[in-house]
Amino acid sequence: MKHYLTQATLIGLSAFLLAACTSETPVDGDRQDKKDLVVSAEIVSSVTGSKAVGAPANSYDKRSFVNDDPIRIIIGDVYKIYKKKDAQWLPESESLTVDGTSKTITAVYPDDFSTILADQADGDANTGANFMKSNKLMSEITTASNYVKFKFAPVFTKITITVAYKSDSKRKNVTATLAGNDLCTNDNSSKTIKMLRTSSNADALMNHAFTCILNPGTQRGFVLTVSGFTNNGSPAENETYTQEAKEFKPGYNYIYNFSSNDNLILNSVTVEPFGEGGTSDVGSAT
Repeated sequence: MKHYLTQATLIGLSAFLLAACTSETPVDGDRQDKKDLVVSAEIVSSVTGSKAVGAPANSYDKRSFVNDDPIRIIIGDVYKIYKKKDAQWLPESESLTVDGTSKTITAVYPDDFSTILADQADGDANTGANFMKSNKLMSEITTASNYVKFKFAPVFTKITITVAYKSDSKRKNVTATLAGNDLCTNDNSSKTIKMLRTSSNADALMNHAFTCILNPGTQRGFVLTVSGFTNNGSPAENETYTQEAKEFKPGYNYIYNFSSNDNLILNSVTVEPFGEGGTSDVGSAT
Protein backbone atom coordinates (compact mmCIF):
# COMPACT_ATOMS: atom_id res chain seq x y z
CA MET A 1 0.00 0.00 0.00
CA LYS A 2 2.88 2.28 0.87
CA HIS A 3 4.46 1.57 -2.55
CA TYR A 4 1.14 2.35 -4.31
CA LEU A 5 0.84 5.76 -2.57
CA THR A 6 4.40 6.71 -3.48
CA GLN A 7 3.82 5.86 -7.13
CA ALA A 8 0.56 7.85 -7.21
CA THR A 9 2.28 10.80 -5.62
CA LEU A 10 4.99 10.74 -8.28
CA ILE A 11 2.45 10.56 -11.10
CA GLY A 12 0.51 13.52 -9.67
CA LEU A 13 3.67 15.56 -9.23
CA SER A 14 4.73 14.88 -12.82
CA ALA A 15 1.33 15.98 -14.12
CA PHE A 16 1.53 19.19 -12.08
CA LEU A 17 5.00 20.04 -13.37
CA LEU A 18 3.94 19.34 -16.98
CA ALA A 19 0.96 21.69 -16.65
CA ALA A 20 3.12 24.37 -15.10
CA CYS A 21 5.65 24.17 -17.93
CA THR A 22 3.09 24.29 -20.72
CA SER A 23 1.24 27.26 -19.21
CA GLU A 24 4.36 29.33 -18.49
CA THR A 25 4.69 32.52 -20.62
CA PRO A 26 8.07 32.87 -22.37
CA VAL A 27 10.25 35.68 -21.09
CA ASP A 28 10.22 37.30 -24.57
CA GLY A 29 6.81 36.06 -25.66
CA ASP A 30 6.04 39.11 -27.80
CA ARG A 31 9.01 38.39 -30.03
CA GLN A 32 8.88 34.60 -30.31
CA ASP A 33 8.53 33.40 -33.90
CA LYS A 34 9.36 36.92 -35.09
CA LYS A 35 12.39 38.24 -36.94
CA ASP A 36 14.09 41.59 -36.70
CA LEU A 37 13.58 43.87 -39.68
CA VAL A 38 16.66 44.19 -41.88
CA VAL A 39 16.77 47.39 -43.94
CA SER A 40 18.53 48.89 -46.95
CA ALA A 41 17.60 52.24 -48.49
CA GLU A 42 18.44 54.46 -51.44
CA ILE A 43 16.94 57.51 -53.16
CA VAL A 44 15.64 57.10 -56.71
CA SER A 45 13.81 59.15 -59.30
CA SER A 46 10.09 58.88 -58.62
CA VAL A 47 9.51 58.71 -62.38
CA THR A 48 11.97 56.08 -63.60
CA GLY A 49 12.86 54.31 -60.37
CA SER A 50 16.56 54.64 -61.21
CA LYS A 51 19.07 55.87 -58.66
CA ALA A 52 19.10 59.65 -58.29
CA VAL A 53 22.14 61.35 -59.80
CA GLY A 54 24.39 63.84 -58.04
CA ALA A 55 22.97 67.27 -57.38
CA PRO A 56 24.47 70.55 -58.62
CA ALA A 57 26.42 72.53 -56.04
CA ASN A 58 23.55 74.98 -55.48
CA SER A 59 20.87 72.30 -55.22
CA TYR A 60 19.18 71.44 -51.94
CA ASP A 61 17.63 68.25 -53.28
CA LYS A 62 18.32 65.12 -51.28
CA ARG A 63 20.02 62.72 -53.70
CA SER A 64 21.66 60.16 -51.40
CA PHE A 65 21.80 59.12 -47.76
CA VAL A 66 24.82 59.76 -45.57
CA ASN A 67 25.87 58.46 -42.16
CA ASP A 68 23.49 59.33 -39.30
CA ASP A 69 20.61 60.19 -41.64
CA PRO A 70 17.40 59.10 -39.84
CA ILE A 71 14.36 57.51 -41.47
CA ARG A 72 11.04 56.66 -39.86
CA ILE A 73 9.82 53.12 -40.54
CA ILE A 74 6.16 52.36 -39.87
CA ILE A 75 4.35 49.02 -39.59
CA GLY A 76 0.69 49.47 -38.71
CA ASP A 77 0.54 51.85 -35.75
CA VAL A 78 4.11 51.16 -34.64
CA TYR A 79 7.15 53.07 -35.83
CA LYS A 80 10.88 53.15 -35.13
CA ILE A 81 13.68 55.49 -36.19
CA TYR A 82 16.54 53.86 -38.07
CA LYS A 83 19.87 55.57 -38.82
CA LYS A 84 22.44 54.91 -41.51
CA LYS A 85 25.68 53.54 -40.13
CA ASP A 86 28.10 52.94 -43.01
CA ALA A 87 26.48 50.16 -45.07
CA GLN A 88 23.80 49.38 -42.46
CA TRP A 89 20.57 50.89 -41.20
CA LEU A 90 20.26 50.34 -37.45
CA PRO A 91 17.37 51.10 -35.08
CA GLU A 92 17.88 53.77 -32.45
CA SER A 93 16.38 51.39 -29.90
CA GLU A 94 14.68 48.02 -30.27
CA SER A 95 14.23 46.76 -33.82
CA LEU A 96 10.88 46.42 -35.54
CA THR A 97 9.90 42.77 -36.00
CA VAL A 98 7.82 40.84 -38.52
CA ASP A 99 6.13 37.45 -38.18
CA GLY A 100 6.22 36.11 -41.75
CA THR A 101 2.77 37.38 -42.75
CA SER A 102 2.40 39.96 -45.50
CA LYS A 103 2.55 43.54 -44.19
CA THR A 104 2.76 47.02 -45.66
CA ILE A 105 5.91 48.75 -44.43
CA THR A 106 6.35 52.50 -44.98
CA ALA A 107 9.50 54.57 -44.63
CA VAL A 108 9.66 58.38 -44.56
CA TYR A 109 12.41 60.99 -44.77
CA PRO A 110 12.79 63.45 -43.06
CA ASP A 111 11.88 61.30 -40.09
CA ASP A 112 10.07 64.24 -38.46
CA PHE A 113 8.24 65.47 -41.58
CA SER A 114 5.03 67.34 -40.71
CA THR A 115 3.94 69.52 -43.67
CA ILE A 116 5.15 71.65 -46.58
CA LEU A 117 6.36 74.87 -44.97
CA ALA A 118 5.32 78.27 -46.33
CA ASP A 119 8.60 79.98 -45.46
CA GLN A 120 11.06 77.99 -47.53
CA ALA A 121 13.48 80.93 -47.58
CA ASP A 122 14.08 80.57 -43.81
CA GLY A 123 13.20 84.23 -43.26
CA ASP A 124 15.79 85.72 -45.57
CA ALA A 125 18.61 83.41 -44.53
CA ASN A 126 18.09 81.02 -47.46
CA THR A 127 19.86 78.17 -45.70
CA GLY A 128 17.70 75.52 -47.39
CA ALA A 129 16.62 74.09 -44.03
CA ASN A 130 12.87 74.63 -44.50
CA PHE A 131 13.02 73.53 -48.13
CA MET A 132 14.59 70.25 -47.05
CA LYS A 133 12.07 69.85 -44.20
CA SER A 134 9.30 70.26 -46.81
CA ASN A 135 10.78 67.79 -49.31
CA LYS A 136 9.17 64.54 -48.19
CA LEU A 137 10.66 61.31 -49.57
CA MET A 138 8.79 58.04 -49.07
CA SER A 139 8.93 54.35 -49.86
CA GLU A 140 6.21 51.75 -49.30
CA ILE A 141 6.62 47.98 -49.60
CA THR A 142 4.19 45.11 -49.02
CA THR A 143 6.07 41.94 -48.16
CA ALA A 144 6.20 38.90 -45.88
CA SER A 145 10.00 39.03 -45.73
CA ASN A 146 11.99 40.52 -42.87
CA TYR A 147 14.38 42.10 -45.41
CA VAL A 148 13.12 45.31 -47.03
CA LYS A 149 14.89 47.36 -49.68
CA PHE A 150 13.43 50.85 -49.57
CA LYS A 151 13.59 53.03 -52.68
CA PHE A 152 12.77 56.56 -51.59
CA ALA A 153 11.27 59.02 -54.07
CA PRO A 154 9.90 62.59 -53.80
CA VAL A 155 6.22 62.81 -52.86
CA PHE A 156 5.67 66.42 -53.92
CA THR A 157 6.32 68.79 -56.86
CA LYS A 158 9.27 71.13 -57.22
CA ILE A 159 8.96 74.60 -58.78
CA THR A 160 12.05 76.39 -60.11
CA ILE A 161 12.01 80.02 -61.25
CA THR A 162 14.76 81.85 -63.16
CA VAL A 163 14.59 85.56 -64.03
CA ALA A 164 17.06 87.28 -66.38
CA TYR A 165 17.35 91.09 -66.34
CA LYS A 166 19.14 93.31 -68.81
CA SER A 167 22.59 94.62 -67.91
CA ASP A 168 21.20 98.11 -67.30
CA SER A 169 18.40 96.86 -65.02
CA LYS A 170 20.14 94.56 -62.57
CA ARG A 171 18.33 93.68 -59.36
CA LYS A 172 19.48 92.98 -55.82
CA ASN A 173 17.78 91.65 -52.68
CA VAL A 174 15.30 89.90 -54.94
CA THR A 175 12.61 87.65 -53.44
CA ALA A 176 9.98 85.45 -55.03
CA THR A 177 6.67 84.16 -53.68
CA LEU A 178 3.89 81.87 -54.88
CA ALA A 179 0.36 82.58 -53.63
CA GLY A 180 -2.67 80.35 -54.08
CA ASN A 181 -4.90 77.66 -52.60
CA ASP A 182 -3.72 74.20 -51.54
CA LEU A 183 -0.06 75.02 -52.18
CA CYS A 184 1.01 73.33 -48.93
CA THR A 185 -1.96 71.12 -47.98
CA ASN A 186 -5.25 69.83 -49.38
CA ASP A 187 -7.53 71.77 -47.04
CA ASN A 188 -8.42 74.55 -49.54
CA SER A 189 -6.49 77.11 -47.48
CA SER A 190 -4.78 80.10 -49.07
CA LYS A 191 -1.00 80.12 -48.64
CA THR A 192 1.95 82.21 -49.77
CA ILE A 193 5.17 80.26 -50.21
CA LYS A 194 8.35 82.28 -49.89
CA MET A 195 10.71 80.59 -52.32
CA LEU A 196 14.28 79.56 -51.52
CA ARG A 197 16.89 81.64 -53.32
CA THR A 198 19.46 79.44 -55.08
CA SER A 199 21.41 82.25 -56.80
CA SER A 200 23.82 84.66 -55.15
CA ASN A 201 22.51 87.80 -53.49
CA ALA A 202 25.81 89.49 -52.79
CA ASP A 203 25.48 92.21 -55.45
CA ALA A 204 23.07 93.46 -58.07
CA LEU A 205 22.83 90.69 -60.64
CA MET A 206 21.28 90.04 -64.02
CA ASN A 207 20.21 86.47 -63.22
CA HIS A 208 18.22 85.25 -60.25
CA ALA A 209 16.94 81.77 -59.37
CA PHE A 210 14.49 80.41 -56.82
CA THR A 211 12.93 77.07 -55.94
CA CYS A 212 10.28 75.61 -53.64
CA ILE A 213 8.33 72.46 -52.82
CA LEU A 214 4.68 72.54 -53.93
CA ASN A 215 1.74 70.31 -53.09
CA PRO A 216 0.84 68.50 -56.34
CA GLY A 217 -2.70 68.33 -57.67
CA THR A 218 -4.90 68.26 -60.76
CA GLN A 219 -6.12 71.84 -60.33
CA ARG A 220 -3.28 73.84 -58.92
CA GLY A 221 -2.72 77.52 -59.76
CA PHE A 222 -0.70 80.33 -58.25
CA VAL A 223 0.47 83.93 -58.63
CA LEU A 224 4.24 84.41 -58.77
CA THR A 225 5.46 87.75 -57.41
CA VAL A 226 9.07 88.87 -57.82
CA SER A 227 10.24 91.82 -55.69
CA GLY A 228 13.58 93.54 -55.34
CA PHE A 229 15.68 96.68 -55.55
CA THR A 230 17.34 98.40 -58.46
CA ASN A 231 21.08 98.77 -58.76
CA ASN A 232 20.95 102.17 -57.02
CA GLY A 233 19.02 100.72 -54.07
CA SER A 234 15.55 102.05 -54.78
CA PRO A 235 12.58 99.63 -54.61
CA ALA A 236 11.65 98.13 -57.97
CA GLU A 237 8.06 97.61 -59.01
CA ASN A 238 6.73 94.15 -58.16
CA GLU A 239 6.50 91.84 -61.16
CA THR A 240 3.84 89.13 -61.32
CA TYR A 241 2.91 86.10 -63.39
CA THR A 242 -0.32 84.11 -63.02
CA GLN A 243 -0.27 80.36 -63.51
CA GLU A 244 -3.81 79.25 -64.30
CA ALA A 245 -5.02 76.10 -62.59
CA LYS A 246 -3.49 72.97 -64.13
CA GLU A 247 -2.12 69.59 -63.11
CA PHE A 248 1.18 69.46 -61.28
CA LYS A 249 2.43 65.91 -60.91
CA PRO A 250 4.37 64.57 -57.93
CA GLY A 251 8.01 63.78 -58.57
CA TYR A 252 8.53 66.46 -61.24
CA ASN A 253 10.43 69.75 -61.31
CA TYR A 254 8.63 72.49 -63.27
CA ILE A 255 11.21 75.05 -64.44
CA TYR A 256 9.90 78.49 -65.44
CA ASN A 257 12.39 80.67 -67.33
CA PHE A 258 11.57 84.40 -67.42
CA SER A 259 13.20 87.51 -68.77
CA SER A 260 12.23 90.98 -67.61
CA ASN A 261 11.90 94.52 -68.92
CA ASP A 262 10.19 95.54 -65.67
CA ASN A 263 7.53 92.93 -66.46
CA LEU A 264 7.96 89.19 -66.29
CA ILE A 265 8.09 87.59 -69.74
CA LEU A 266 7.75 83.80 -69.78
CA ASN A 267 10.26 82.38 -72.27
CA SER A 268 9.93 78.67 -71.62
CA VAL A 269 8.84 75.98 -69.22
CA THR A 270 10.61 72.65 -68.99
CA VAL A 271 9.58 69.68 -66.90
CA GLU A 272 12.15 67.27 -65.51
CA PRO A 273 11.89 64.24 -63.26
CA PHE A 274 12.79 65.12 -59.71
CA GLY A 275 16.32 63.84 -59.13
CA GLU A 276 17.22 63.32 -62.78
CA GLY A 277 18.30 65.38 -65.74
CA GLY A 278 16.36 65.45 -68.98
CA THR A 279 12.86 66.52 -69.86
CA SER A 280 9.76 64.39 -69.81
CA ASP A 281 6.44 64.87 -71.58
CA VAL A 282 3.89 65.34 -68.82
CA GLY A 283 1.62 67.71 -70.69
CA SER A 284 1.64 71.47 -71.11
CA ALA A 285 3.21 73.34 -68.24
CA THR A 286 1.61 76.64 -69.19
